Amino acid sequence: MLVLTCTVVGLIISAPWALIDMIRYLVMSDREFAARARETG
Repeated sequence: MLVLTCTVVGLIISAPWALIDMIRYLVMSDREFAARARETG
C-alpha cells in the first residue's frame, strides 16, 4: 500500500513538470532545439 501511495504521489508531482516540458518543446523554435540537442551531446 505504501508503494502504491508513493507511486501515485510521484505521478501527481511529476505529471505537471512533464506537461510543461512537452509544451516548451512544442513551442520552441527549431534553432533553439538544435542548440539544446548539441549541448546534451
